[in-house]
Amino acid sequence: MLLRARERQKGAPLTEAEVLEVRDTAACTSMPLSQAERFYASLDAQMPIPRLHPERLWEQWQAVREQIG
Repeated sequence: MLLRARERQKGAPLTEAEVLEVRDTAACTSMPLSQAERFYASLDAQMPIPRLHPERLWEQWQAVREQIG
């Protein structure tokens, strides 16, 4: 969602450097797996959001960016 918001703000597709900058400056939290599963289930019930791996973010973003409205 952060990437889509940044892309809308820019009005154009993000570059690889911009995608990585969003990743590197995003807020992050740690929680037990059971809590994370409940958290994501709650999010998915509202609107499914693809889970992108931080180490493969650029490639995965290219694959899903058109699918995210």
